[in-house]
Amino acid sequence: AIFNRSIPYDGVYIEFVNSIVGISEGDINNITMTHKSRGSSIAIPSSAYTAAVYDIENGLIDMAIGPFWITGQRLKMTAFTVPLIYDKTVLVIPKPGNKNSLSYQTSKVLEPFTPGLWGVVILVIFCTALLSVWINKASSGNRQSRTRRANRNAKFYRRQFGIYARLSLDEILSKGLYFFSGGVDQDDGSSLPYKLLMFGFGFFILITISSYVANLAAFLTRSVPDYVASVEGAINAGLKICGHPALAEELQFKWPDANFVFSKSGKEFYGVLEDYQAGKCDVLAVGREDTMMDLELLNMFCDEGLLYTNSLVLENPVAFPIRPDLSSGVSYWILQGEK
Repeated sequence: AIFNRSIPYDGVYIEFVNSIVGISEGDINNITMTHKSRGSSIAIPSSAYTAAVYDIENGLIDMAIGPFWITGQRLKMTAFTVPLIYDKTVLVIPKPGNKNSLSYQTSKVLEPFTPGLWGVVILVIFCTALLSVWINKASSGNRQSRTRRANRNAKFYRRQFGIYARLSLDEILSKGLYFFSGGVDQDDGSSLPYKLLMFGFGFFILITISSYVANLAAFLTRSVPDYVASVEGAINAGLKICGHPALAEELQFKWPDANFVFSKSGKEFYGVLEDYQAGKCDVLAVGREDTMMDLELLNMFCDEGLLYTNSLVLENPVAFPIRPDLSSGVSYWILQGEK
């Protein structure tokens, strides 16, 4: 395969460079535009932009034209002109929706109380059940004599343990039923200690149900958006973030706790989108400057139901990579052109 150089290069940055040449009073002339080398694509397959910078480092070209981020990796290869703009890499997320799953709607009945408070409720039911077994045993009057106790063997004690374990389970289920039905046992023939225990348990049920019902309606009617709209939220939720490989060092330095996935396809942001489509990540970190003018990529984002947010992931200066000895001269005319 060969590069077809008969087709003229065009675009916003090409026009910008041509305008700089026009005002440079002959200081910049004889510009020949070409494609990056095939060797650079083999040496650096992850990014065509970084591969072009690699050509400058090896003396194959003098300058590269386009929205090049100034990164640590690229600065080790060559110099850059003064920044043209600052590109904002923002979080791109799936179209927000509401949580309507059966499991979430069912879990709403538990939301009026915190997990710790539910633990207290269960503990009170458990303790009440055990106290009921103890009180009923103490008031039964069926006490064994010391002589018979001495003659009891291990088998008898194992049987007794099984009996009390079953009684305890029965009482736990019984007291749980009382709690959820909002009532207590009202046996007139029960002992005074048992009645005092049920009085306290009934008061606890009254307070608990009053607090629970007062908050339940608000939680049942609440609609919670099912999305994460910030980088911090994505990190806290443990979401995987697809990012551009050229920004790997910068992204990992700024967000060390984030779970980034970097495309290895060499297709720039198309590769980042392919990783998302393949299920390798949950959200994306996308630069606005390199994508907002790419209608094909934007249409693909729309087809996937992806939306740009205002959550800033990273801000990078954009400039032209250039030979160090030409950097100051071209930068001067860029500044003159911006006046």
